[in-house]
Amino acid sequence: MGYVLVFGFARGILFLAPILVSNMLSFEDYGKIELAQATGGIAALLLGMGLPGTVPLILIRHDVAARWDTLLFFMGGVGLFLFGVFLVTLTLASSVFSLWVLTPLVTALILLQGLWAVTLKSLGHSTFAVVLETGFWLATLVGAAMIYFFKLSEEWIIGTLTLATVSLLAVVFVQYLSHRKTFNLSDILQNLSLGWPLMVTSLLTLIATTASRVLLGQTAGVEAVGVYAILFRATALPIVIHQILIIGFFRQLFSWEEPLLRRRSPVIIWGIGISIVLFLLLVGPFGWLLGPRFVEVFSRYPLQGKVLLFQTLLWSAIALNDLLNSRAQIAGRVARWTGPYLTVALLFVSWALLTRQGMDSATVALPLFVPLYATLMFGYYAVQCWAMYRQGSLFVRLWASTYAMFALGVGFLIFQEITA
Repeated sequence: MGYVLVFGFARGILFLAPILVSNMLSFEDYGKIELAQATGGIAALLLGMGLPGTVPLILIRHDVAARWDTLLFFMGGVGLFLFGVFLVTLTLASSVFSLWVLTPLVTALILLQGLWAVTLKSLGHSTFAVVLETGFWLATLVGAAMIYFFKLSEEWIIGTLTLATVSLLAVVFVQYLSHRKTFNLSDILQNLSLGWPLMVTSLLTLIATTASRVLLGQTAGVEAVGVYAILFRATALPIVIHQILIIGFFRQLFSWEEPLLRRRSPVIIWGIGISIVLFLLLVGPFGWLLGPRFVEVFSRYPLQGKVLLFQTLLWSAIALNDLLNSRAQIAGRVARWTGPYLTVALLFVSWALLTRQGMDSATVALPLFVPLYATLMFGYYAVQCWAMYRQGSLFVRLWASTYAMFALGVGFLIFQEITA
């Protein structure tokens, strides 16, 4: 019962915190938070070199030569470097609450909370892991609440994020000191050789699933990002269900024999499909619970909100494929196909936005951007499945379930538009 309560609290925070923050801050300030989080997520993957993704291989499967203490040493060094960059920008920036200050701090926090969340899940401590995964948004929510209720300055968000980052940095170094062994440069190279293929494929997936805010921010401004992010976050209930299922089955995804895994993995996608239907049924009578900002934005962009809702199915399926590729150690070979596709697709979406007049307005940007990006996500998933098939990783039931449910969702939206 305790686990269920903690799990419900943590997932609730992860789902509700962005919605609450969007109601406490202006569109511009909330847009900065979302841009810093999206940019920081990408930067954390690059600087982490895929090492957090190797934790299950080191702690569960025990069939790799990479070392745990070396991983902690590297991640602690990167985290400390990012925190130093944050202190420099904090000193030099004209505005404390700016992207230049937020981004290195948020990057460090996302990097470290990601490391410890996957570590705790690998060790079977899922209760603590789900709480830790709320770190960024919980710290942001506390800071935003202080601003909203006590009329303080935006600098308080910087303060709460700093406290969370320093705490995780301290844990890294304490754990390193308790596990360290004789160090050689070859140890780092051994860890990096295992991690970089996971970094590449995880980076591609993160870009495909979250770079929408960065791309929109560069072409339409932070206000458009704020409006888009309200829809993006409010329709994320299926993502919460995905995280519940992934955490519940995390050790099994790496320990089950492949035939059993092929039969049972579609359960995760079916859970996402059920949660999408529930959201559609409940958003009308209970949408007000997500705050006035959501009601306002969803009433202005109902079609775009529903497209983002069905897009969560692709997000879940792509993330699940990544875990399967990590288990099979074929992530780098899959990235040889998904990388070129994503590069071309992002360039096309950028060109489509930049050549459209009035893209600095959310009213003009979102009706074009949302369906374009959903198409990009579908293409990415199709290429990912094809690359896995070429490597002999056959999860036909899983893929067929995803395609069937997404096709039903698109058909539903088309039917609604025709009959409206």
